[in-house]
This record gives sequence, C-alpha cells and structure tokens, in this order.
Amino acid sequence: MPDSVPGLAAWFFRRGEVEWGVPFFVRRGKSTMQRVILSIGAGTLALTSATAALSPPNEFTAPVRTAMVVSAVAAVLYALRLWIMPLPGSGGATVAALVSTAGISAACLDHPSAAVGLAGTALLLLISVFITFYCNPTTHLAHALVAATVILILTVRLAAGGTDQAALAISKGAGPMVLVLMVFPVCHYVFSLLGSDALVAHDDPLTRLANRRGLTTFAEASAKPGRHMTAVLVDIDDFKSINDTYGHAVGDTVLVQVANRIADLAAKLKSQNLNVISARTGGEEFVMVIDTGLDSARAVATDLCAVIADHISPPVTVSIGVSVTTVTECWDLEELISTADRAMYRAKTRGGNQVAAEGDQRTSVDDLAPVWVLPQESVPGGDGVVDDPGGTTGGEMPLLRDDGVPGILGGLDTGVKDPEPGTRRRRQKRHSRRRGQDA
Repeated sequence: MPDSVPGLAAWFFRRGEVEWGVPFFVRRGKSTMQRVILSIGAGTLALTSATAALSPPNEFTAPVRTAMVVSAVAAVLYALRLWIMPLPGSGGATVAALVSTAGISAACLDHPSAAVGLAGTALLLLISVFITFYCNPTTHLAHALVAATVILILTVRLAAGGTDQAALAISKGAGPMVLVLMVFPVCHYVFSLLGSDALVAHDDPLTRLANRRGLTTFAEASAKPGRHMTAVLVDIDDFKSINDTYGHAVGDTVLVQVANRIADLAAKLKSQNLNVISARTGGEEFVMVIDTGLDSARAVATDLCAVIADHISPPVTVSIGVSVTTVTECWDLEELISTADRAMYRAKTRGGNQVAAEGDQRTSVDDLAPVWVLPQESVPGGDGVVDDPGGTTGGEMPLLRDDGVPGILGGLDTGVKDPEPGTRRRRQKRHSRRRGQDA
C-alpha cells in the first residue's frame, strides 16, 4: 500500500496531454475508429436531449427545456467536428465532459419524478466512460462528485415516498453510485498505467518520438491500400563533432531539438488530415512516414531541412532522403526506409544540408560510393590482367577513383587512406547494423 500512494498521487496531479486516449489510438492508426465511437456517444446525447425537449410541457421547466435544445444542437455540431477537424486534445475533451455533466445533472434534478431522474443518470455513466479515456484525473474527480451528488439527491427523493419506495430507491441508486465513485476511477488509473507502459515500449525515451518498433507498428497500422506512402529519412550531418566539441549532454539536447522540429511539422501535417509517424531509429537518424506522394514529401523534407539549419543551437544541418511506394498487401516498410536511406547518402555525399529524392528508382549502394578503376599502367597491354605478383592477397594494386584520387577497393589496402573516412565508417556501421537485423 505505501508504494501505491506515490503512484496514485503522481497519476492524479500529472499535467499535460493525456497519454491514454487520443495520442495512444491515433499513433496506432485508429483515428477512424475513435471518430465512430465518439460520434455514437455525441449522437446519443443529441437524441436524448432532443426527445426530452419535445416531451410534454409538465416534464421539464422552460429554462431546462431550452438548455436541452442547445445541448442537442451542440452534440450534433461536436459529432460533425470530429470528421472535419483533428481529434480534440485533453482541453477540448474536458470542456465537453464538464458541460455535458452540468446539463445532464440539471435535467435529472429538474424532472418531477425522482425515478425518471435516476434513470436519466445513465447518461452520466456514459460521460464517465468518455472521461476515463480522454480526460485527466482532476476532471474525473469533479465529474464523479457531481454525478454522485445528483444520484444521492434523487435516491433520497425517491426513498421519501415510503418504505416500499426506499428499497426501490436503493436498488436504483446503489449501482450508479458505485460505478461513478469506484469502478470508473479505478479503470481510469489502470488504463492509464497500461497506456503509459505501451507508449514506453514504442517510444524513444530521449525524444519521445516513436522508436523503431513503434514506427513499424504504427506505420503498418495506418497504411491504406492503394495510397502512396513516403519515407523521409533525416540524418544529422557530422553529429560526432557535436559530441566531441560540446559533450554528450549537448548532443542529447541537439537530438531533442531536432525531434521537436520533426514533431512540430508532423502535427502540422496531421492537422491537414494526413497520417504521419515520426520516429528516432538510430543515434542521429530520424524517420517520418507519411501517407502522401513524392512531391509533397519532398516539399516537407525541404522545409524541415531549412528549419533545422536555422533554429538549432549549436547549429547543425541534416541530410534527408525521400522515397515513395504504393501500399499493397505485401508492401515492405523496411524496403521503403532502405531506399530513403540510400537517397540520404546521396545528399550527404553531395555535401549535406540538402534533400535527395529516390522515388521508385532503386539505386544500389555501389552507385552511391565512388567509382574505383585500375590505372592503365597496372593493366599490362591493356588486356585486363592485373599484375599482382604477391597473389590474390599479397600484392598491391594502386587503385584510382574515377577522379584520379588513390584509395581502397574490396578491402585491398593500397597504403593510402580513404579521403572520406567519416562517410565510409558511417556507411559500414549502418550496413553492418542492417545485416545484423536481417539475420
């Protein structure tokens, strides 16, 4: 028990966006399901409010009847809003829950029959379910106290009708009372824990973007057959120098700043009703998966490249690769990201701080590396026979790139260092990691 008290206190007094609710389901591609469920709830409130407003004149007073008409219209507008605008966050959900609680409570207390009023408190239970998923614990407490008070008042009123009415009152009021004061708050707490654990399993702990597992889960869940899906792969240029110059703490700050810029852009795209998944998939590597075409994704990447170059401190730049595919039953997210990865290396070899779009064209890793050729003098007579007196492993061949710079080929060292060691090491590390994942 002592260990559970701090946990309950932290849950109750937490601030910020509710973790179990809109963010949890949206990132799993369940936005449509949420809209359907919330629309059904809003429709139920609209129907009950409208029918109550049309009831005989002696059922409700004029002010309450007017409030019911307003509530019915508001519920219909709220249902329509769900389909033409982004899903509401915790603030909008809180306003909707508290206004609905006040309206339902007033209608239940205003009715001349306590039994009918108690029956109407079932709508308060509907609001409790909504709050369990979409509002914070403080809102839930306020709703529970108001709902319990209304149920208690109506139960006492019904019991005042006589001994036979007392038993009826208890049977009608005990269940809703237990639900609003105990069952739904406990469910809220448990669901919150489950939602937090699920998010942690799919989140990068530093940036709070999705991790690789989360990217796979959420992207595949949001994919719609027949539509384009693009990958925007972002890699910070020369990030090692940031850690070497300023320390790893500053490096982590840079990663968080870049992640925040990506998250801001993702939020903007989501407001345009696009499905976007943002993830940190490696040390300084980020991926956005967007259900849009190549041209739109290239424009997004260009904007992101400029924003990061102008708004990160200490200043950094990024290289971005963009790829596109059409979602089918057998579409491959890893292949989509790999294609974007190759495009990103093209941007990096061109100097970084730019975008390269690969599209459907598949370019091999060899196409991205320098082209190595044998100098003419190492091929006697030009017959293509390499003079290797030491055998296949002992001799030296002075190899040249297509621009005449000495280097290495196939692990055969000429004694001259690769002129781009940082790029080669990063490439080898990345493909080693990929081979490990494939294994």
